[in-house]
Amino acid sequence: MIAPCKITAAAELLDLKIFSKSPSEWRIGNKGSLSLDLNKDCFYDHEHSKGGGVFDLIQHLGRASNAQEAAQFLEDNGLIENKRCASPKSKKPLREHIYVDGSGKNVRKSVKYTDGSWKQFRWTEESWKPGVKGVPNPPYGLYRLLNDPEDYLCFIFEGEKDVERAWKFGLSATCNSGGANNWKTEQSEWLKDRKICIVPDNDEAGKKHAKSVEHSLKKLEIDCFILWEYTSDLPEKGDFSDWMDLNNNDYEGFLSLAEQAAKRPAKSATQFLNKFNILDAAALASMQLPPLKFLCDKILPSTGLAMLAGPPKAGKSWQVLCMAKDMLKAGKPVFYIAAEDNNRRLQERINSVFITPPEGLICHAGLSQDEAIPRGKNALVYLQEIATKYLPSCIIIDTVECVLNPSQNSKNYDVSVTEYAALRKLAAEEQIAMLVVHHTKKKTEVSQSPLEQILGSTGITATVETILVMENVIGKKDRKLHVTGKDVEQNEFYLAWNGAGYDFCEDAEVAGLGSVQLEVYELIKQYPRCSQGKLVKMIGKDQGQISKILYALQDKDLIMKLEQGYVAK
Repeated sequence: MIAPCKITAAAELLDLKIFSKSPSEWRIGNKGSLSLDLNKDCFYDHEHSKGGGVFDLIQHLGRASNAQEAAQFLEDNGLIENKRCASPKSKKPLREHIYVDGSGKNVRKSVKYTDGSWKQFRWTEESWKPGVKGVPNPPYGLYRLLNDPEDYLCFIFEGEKDVERAWKFGLSATCNSGGANNWKTEQSEWLKDRKICIVPDNDEAGKKHAKSVEHSLKKLEIDCFILWEYTSDLPEKGDFSDWMDLNNNDYEGFLSLAEQAAKRPAKSATQFLNKFNILDAAALASMQLPPLKFLCDKILPSTGLAMLAGPPKAGKSWQVLCMAKDMLKAGKPVFYIAAEDNNRRLQERINSVFITPPEGLICHAGLSQDEAIPRGKNALVYLQEIATKYLPSCIIIDTVECVLNPSQNSKNYDVSVTEYAALRKLAAEEQIAMLVVHHTKKKTEVSQSPLEQILGSTGITATVETILVMENVIGKKDRKLHVTGKDVEQNEFYLAWNGAGYDFCEDAEVAGLGSVQLEVYELIKQYPRCSQGKLVKMIGKDQGQISKILYALQDKDLIMKLEQGYVAK
């Protein structure tokens, strides 16, 4: 079988990486595993044990799924005359369209033949030659386009025939070579600062092409719209030329239709997008964002909605006062809404936590008021007034139920999201932290993780930005504090009861050690690779007790055993 073209020409068109060359063979790829037989115009892939002719090569490399598509691929790129490799004598040129650069010089040419096929040529060495690989791809009629007044509405059609029809009536018009779905960014670049009307052909390919052109133009922020209106009276597959035939060349009517369409409101696709500050990754990466700040290191960011949850009598109110103490030390004022306390009980707790009366702590004892704390939308107004009058860095709401709407749907996801989202929005607008106190589920309820222990809908944990969960430590008044959120690292800390609140310990495992365990751990940190025998001598305990302690420390992942002894992690 005669090859449709030289296999070397197909290889160059496919931009294959040449490993080696000889007069009879080319080797392709990083290892040269694909060979081209230049005498027989065929190939063989030694790695995949496949071979064949030119059409097979194009299919093998994924540029076509069958021989017909492979032939079309070669034809489109000027390497064969038509899909059946027919003789040039079997068809004649029907019309041709020459593309020029900005100075009016020839660049490429599209030729349509009597059998309906197209062929692309490039201008080189003062003549037209098949193939346009690497050739500039300007919009049709570029030189003419550059000389049109910039205030003219510029029409983009699907094909050259429609463009030339528009030119006859003085319209500014262009298109791309190759028909539908071949518009390139290179062509869009020439249309900056112009108002563009995209005129689709009345079929699926035409609609798809119009949207593709619109997308390309809008990426460059070029003002454009698609003239869908004119297709209403067109037959299937009809185009601008058909419209002109049906309307007796009423170009003024067409222009009026386009000008009216240009004034229509933007589609809903931009109705919402314009409300958001959407960034591409490059712009986001180059932004200089302020560093994240904390009111309480590692557990409470300076802005946003946070929640402290725990079981009844876990000491949640003590903990929020201890956190307030840390904030006040840093000069950050706090407004504390103690909804379930009266003035006496709140006074006793504050006097226990603070040695002297704190400055910057404003309190609202809910049970000592004649008026109930506002709820729902009124609560948002109340919190807004607090932020405006007292300028706190943090508002503590103990407990959050006092500001939410009483509802039998308290476990409803949508209700939870709506109410907590309103609190989160207010915190963001005021650039403050809002710390709400909440309860966890009863022990009889199934819960697998700290987040699942929070009472109510999962809409709460989906909306709150920082979540702190207190967990009882068996046999002690100490608590574990689980922390997770959008701006904090997931972690576990230890709260050691000091008789009037909690001391914050960063390492929960270390804080939970017994006195002898802690002594062993500190000695291993002080003397790396310390042996068990040496620990027995230093501490004065029997070997069995020290062995159990070392095993427990390894189980807690605090130390590891090496050949020479133990080291702390």
